Order: sequence, then C-alpha cells, then structure tokens
Amino acid sequence: MPDGEFDGIIIGSGYNGLTLGGYMAKQGLKILVLERRMHYGGATITEEVTVPGVYHNLHANFTWSYGPPHQDFDLHKYGLKLMYGEVERCYLFEDGTTLTTYTDDPHKTYKQFKDVIGKADTDTLEEIFYRYLVKVEEEFYAPPKPNEERGGGLSDSVRREYQRHCAMSGRDLLNDLYQSDKLKTFIAVNACVRGNTDFYPGVGDFFLRYSASPRLSIIRGGTSQLAHSLAAFFHANGGIILNACHVEKINVEGGRATGVELSDGRKFTATQFVASEVDPPATFLRMVGEEHLPDIIVERCKNWTVEQHNALFGFHAAVSVQPDYSKKYNEEANRALCIFLGIDSMAELDSHWKQIDQGKLPARPGGDGCCHTVIDPSYGGPGKNPLLFWQAGPATDKLADGKTYEDIKWDYFETVASRWREYAPNLTEDVYLGKYCYTPSDIENRIINMVGGGCRQGSYGNGQWHEGRPFPECNSYATPIEGLYLCGSCCHPGGSLHFGPGYNCANKIVEDLHIEKWWPPYKIIGKPIVSSKPM
Repeated sequence: MPDGEFDGIIIGSGYNGLTLGGYMAKQGLKILVLERRMHYGGATITEEVTVPGVYHNLHANFTWSYGPPHQDFDLHKYGLKLMYGEVERCYLFEDGTTLTTYTDDPHKTYKQFKDVIGKADTDTLEEIFYRYLVKVEEEFYAPPKPNEERGGGLSDSVRREYQRHCAMSGRDLLNDLYQSDKLKTFIAVNACVRGNTDFYPGVGDFFLRYSASPRLSIIRGGTSQLAHSLAAFFHANGGIILNACHVEKINVEGGRATGVELSDGRKFTATQFVASEVDPPATFLRMVGEEHLPDIIVERCKNWTVEQHNALFGFHAAVSVQPDYSKKYNEEANRALCIFLGIDSMAELDSHWKQIDQGKLPARPGGDGCCHTVIDPSYGGPGKNPLLFWQAGPATDKLADGKTYEDIKWDYFETVASRWREYAPNLTEDVYLGKYCYTPSDIENRIINMVGGGCRQGSYGNGQWHEGRPFPECNSYATPIEGLYLCGSCCHPGGSLHFGPGYNCANKIVEDLHIEKWWPPYKIIGKPIVSSKPM
C-alpha cells in the first residue's frame, strides 16, 4: 500500500489519465492514479464476449497512428504494435459504387474518388488536404484558441478561409465545399460515427479533418494493449495505479485542491495537483461540491449536454468466415480496415437523426463495421473471426412505445445482420458462432463516464466544442479551483484515441508548476493526411 502523500493524483485510468500520468511520472513527480473499476484502461476494453479465442474491442476500436505518446513514450518498447491495411476505409453504396481510401497511396485514392464523384470535388478534396489540414491536427495538440486566432502560420487569405470553415456547421461546410451527395455522405457519416452530428455550428474543423484520413490503425491483439503499454510506461517511471477505488470527494482547502477521499474512508494528499478524467458534472458537483465552486461553474455543469444521437449500440459476433463483398463491390472492400454501409445519402442520414430524436432506432441500420482478422489474425483464429457493427441510437433507455434496449436488442441484432447480408451475402445465419449485443444502457452501467452510452463524454454541440469545451472557464485544462485540472474527453479536442486531452493537460500542469518539461515540442509523425502535395 502506498503512503498517503503524492505530488499528483489522477482520477481515472483511461488512456488520457494514463497519458497524463506517464508525462508527470517521467518528469520525476510521485503520481497516483485511482481507478473505480477492477481494471485500468477506461473504454480501451478487449474481451472474449462471444466465443473463446475471438477478441472484441467493446468501445474504442481504431487509433490514430500519430500522437505524442507514440514518440515520447516509445510505446512499441512496451508491447504496442499498430496494424495497418493497404485499404483503410471503404464506403459501400447500394448502387455498387464505393469510395475507398488507401493508407499509403494518395494517387490511388484520388483516382478512385474521381471515378465516382468527378474531378471537381476530388480536386477540392485534395486541395483541402494540403491547404490546411495539418493545421487542424496541430491545433488538436494545443489549448484551444478563439476562432479569430486560429490558423497561425497560414497565409492571410488561407487563414481567413480556414477560420470561416471552422465556424460553420458540418452540414454548411460540406455544402460550401462539395457538390457530390456521395462525398458529403461519406464525410458526414465518417464524422458522425466518430462523435458529431452535422448541424451544430462551430464544428467545421471536425468535419475538415474527417474529409481526410487520419491514418487509422488497429492495435495488435486488441485495443486493451494500448492501456497496457501506457500503464507499463507509467509503472516504469515510478507511477502507482490503485484499482477498485471510488473517489468520493476532492478535498478543497482555501480554494485549492489538496487531495482526495475514497468511499472506504482512505485519504490521499496531493501537494501539486489533482486531475480528473471524469465528466464535469461528476467532477464538480459530486466530488468537489457546489460550496467550493463559482456560480457559473455550477450553472454550466447543470446545463452540460450529452450527445443524443451518438449513443453507441454495438453488435459483436464471431463468425466462421470473413465478409465477402465481391459479388457486388470491388474486391478491395474485402481488405478494408473499416467499412461503412447502410446510409446512402444525406437525406437518409437526416432520416436516421429524425428517428433517433423520436426515441427509435433507424428502421434501416447504417453505420460502420469491421472484421479485425482481415488485418490482424491474432483477434481470432482459423474459422474464428470477430465482427463489429456500430449503430447510433438514442442516449436513453426509455425508447418509443415504452420499450427499453433490453426489450429490443436481439430483434435489432437480427435486423443489423440481415442488413449486412445485403452487402456481404456470405454472412448467412449458419456462419455465426456467437453473438453479443452491447447497448447504450450496458455501456453506461459498465463505464459511468460514458453517460447514455455516449462515446465522447459530452456533446460537441451546445457550444461544447473547441474553446467552449468543456466550458470557457476550464478550456485551458485548469479550473477555477487552484491545483485542480481536467484531462478527460470532456476537454479539447474531445474523444477518440488521439491522446489530446491528456497530453495538453500535461503541458498545462508543467507550465503552472514552472517546470522545464522533459519532452520535445510535438511534431506530427506518420501520415496524418492523404496528400501527395507539399505543404
């Protein structure tokens, strides 16, 4: 058992908490991470939920191949191996056409797009890639700036255009840039599945980055290996993780966070900082207490919104064959890391949102899916392949007609399976070895931070994006409580496995402590964009 005094205490052992912990531990600080569950890693869970020997990523599926810890922590030395496919994404339209991105071949990507959507939109897409998409990525790894200050380093005309696009809704951005409904659908569904509906103002940069490919990968053996490698680095630098620890209270004395108290009565002191990976209402209202907070923070917590359209409804299956799309589509679809299917137009996407607003699941399922053994055989074995399909659903367990997710999940699983079979006819009933439904209610019950089964710890709408995330008063990762920081997906740049909140919080803490940080300035590595043109 560790003693009760530490330099820093981090509440939550998700990948952002472990990222922050790694930077602080190697800085030479004595760091304690407290985790409510028996296992660290947050949403980076890989389990055998269907049949033995088939591994399923229950929440976090893809990761970005660049991001600060990859270069700063040398995660490959701690067992992390990223797996890529030649074909990254393939969007399947019912008319037999596809939009396909290739991991390392931009010329092939653009040629394929041009054949489907025409030269004008393809040229615009490529122009966006090299004009300012790297700037979008760079701004993920820095505190958010007001829109009028964004785009530093760009020419005046390009910066003004960049700022104009960032201020738009996703829908307005797509209509401003492109003519092809297929291209708009490709980008919108890609972005929406990753956490953002397309009609919120001020989220244009989110849709800009999903106009391109962030070079997605899967992690060999399962996404849980990411948490294992981060934890190994943390432990190697003296960090301590305690599991099964429910933080009841963040102690505040004289306006400063001084430590935490657990539900079992144990207390730990933090001499330098406390950081929370938990959502703002739970951090401030439950753990800090209103008596220590400015009125504006209390008000903002009570008005904090969860994305109503992006609750995750996961359909996992073990099957004896890999999906075969070749009867209707190019055979390259069989080699894709990620498949999108079921939403053929922006009008159909609108129909999805409308049904979800009504408390219903879309009658015609649509979303993204994958078969991990196409890229990494270690997820299964001979005759054993994991399937995953994500369907957006209402962020509530009270569905239309008084039904719950538990009432409808297996019927809807069969609806999804039937829909997928329209694209891959070999996914007949007899190839299924095991099935597992993971509803939004299941997700929230297991991971309390994923309120409503949402994957982004709070909506990106309602002003909760960029400099408004989570609140204007906390957008630098520091809070009105001295020594208390936020480091979860509620912070800029939101959710997904990019390490942004944890990394940015680490930079803020060393700045506030007046410590010369050990890590170098961040530079994007790998291939975050698909472009053959120079910046």
